[in-house]
Amino acid sequence: TYCIDSTISLSPGTFSRVMSVLCLRFLLLFFAAESSVGFQGFSPFDMMRLQGIEVPGMTSEGEEIDTSSIATYDELYTDAVAAYDQQSWTETIRLMEKALADYEAVSEGLQTCKTQCNDSLDHVPAPLRDDVEYSYFHAILTRSQCVRRCKRNKFGNRAWSDVPKDVAQAFERRLPYMYLQLAYFKAGETIKAAQSAATYLYYNPDDELAVSNAKYYESLPDVTKDVFKPVDMMSHMELFDEAVALYDSGEKWAEAAVSFEKSLAEYVIEWKRCRLACEGRSVEPAGPHLDNLLGKQVAAMLECRRACANRLGSNRRGRVYDNFFAEIFHYLQFAYYKAGDSKLAVECAMTYLLYRPGEEVMLKNVELYRGLEGVKEEYFVPREDIVSKFNIEKTESELLRLTAEPDVEAQFRKNMAEDDPNLKIPVEPEIETPPTEEEKTVEEEIDKTEL
Repeated sequence: TYCIDSTISLSPGTFSRVMSVLCLRFLLLFFAAESSVGFQGFSPFDMMRLQGIEVPGMTSEGEEIDTSSIATYDELYTDAVAAYDQQSWTETIRLMEKALADYEAVSEGLQTCKTQCNDSLDHVPAPLRDDVEYSYFHAILTRSQCVRRCKRNKFGNRAWSDVPKDVAQAFERRLPYMYLQLAYFKAGETIKAAQSAATYLYYNPDDELAVSNAKYYESLPDVTKDVFKPVDMMSHMELFDEAVALYDSGEKWAEAAVSFEKSLAEYVIEWKRCRLACEGRSVEPAGPHLDNLLGKQVAAMLECRRACANRLGSNRRGRVYDNFFAEIFHYLQFAYYKAGDSKLAVECAMTYLLYRPGEEVMLKNVELYRGLEGVKEEYFVPREDIVSKFNIEKTESELLRLTAEPDVEAQFRKNMAEDDPNLKIPVEPEIETPPTEEEKTVEEEIDKTEL
């Protein structure tokens, strides 16, 4: 009702559509929470039955596993830190390893449940399709049932509660490995200590203490280059490092392009997983007004999603790219060119310009590509699937900016350029000086800058 009332008075267009869909989507996620208790003691399914809506069975086959007494990762982490403060190194290692294992299992399980249950939003019974309110309720309750049943099947009757914000952030930053590196070192397990230090540095390359620890471990005779590597390395980064090695060889251009494409595919998978994990993040109380609560919840989710790019953009060499996703296309455009595929080279160059539209080096490369024999004008478009990803990120960025704007619709129209709702690639900037004939010799002139 809130979403309908708050958008019905808005003028037609991108703003009203986006805000109404975002509002409904948020409420779906908000109310499809862990609790099965509904209004005034009714379960959500009792409320559906009162409306004459058929509800599938709630219980899963087989006996439920009793996991209510098993410590959760946040509890294990708290106990591990206490053991660390008491310099009980063996106990610190035992508890922190269990905490990490539980965190990974829960994260993976919840990702699976959320992904599977998103499909339930597409199936609304025929009698309800013409009623916005009831079709919306059906989607909420169906997804809620799906998530609870999935969690019950995976985790039994595990006790679910909000994880403290500082603990959640600690695991996102891989802080447990910082504790483990000293605990392992004190326990005489130097190799594991070095690997823990490498793992923390991998996710926190700007941490001065982590850099100092890494230098120390690398100086030890037993810690070789093959040993000092993260135990929790993101797959897209492993593929990226392999691709860079092939690229730097100066010969294996086709193989490098294949590896970069694999890295790109894995990145998109991790990006989607990161965004999915942002759903349902807890926020501080926002008072009695629903609109305040909605605003804080939506802003928290969008802020988390925006941070995904940074979380996925570091590597074991301690470098954080300004835009790692765009950098892959910088490598790809040159690798494809050297491999003899001008069409894909141009496509990757144009995709790169989506994220960096004014970058002079790539603009120059694009002009040089135009002078190549056989290159058609129709090649000069970015990848369609990446345009969709770019549009999502830009829209969410603008929506997040609106949280501080008093005139929401006016600012939205200004920022989003509603006369071009598809948000295709920006108009190509004019080149002040056309390339000379000498510059068109791409073999010599296309910029292969150090990336």
